[in-house]
Amino acid sequence: MGIERRLEKLEAKATVPETWKTRKMYVRLYFKALENYRREEAGEEPIPLTSEEEHYEREREKDPAWRAYWEKIDKQIEEYEFE
Repeated sequence: MGIERRLEKLEAKATVPETWKTRKMYVRLYFKALENYRREEAGEEPIPLTSEEEHYEREREKDPAWRAYWEKIDKQIEEYEFE
């Protein structure tokens, strides 16, 4: 199932105020990242980000809560002992 179809199914199940547009975009970026990971593993070209998606991606990177979350994840990965 493609990214657009997944988003359509999610949107059909929910009615959300316009203030959720940012969250919707982050969900879109999440699904696109998953799809691109799958495509990379299959040796296919990734789906490029639109200019709007690139904007949200840059804004998300500036978010202190988001950065703190990823720093926490990075630390957990560094501390994990791989067998």
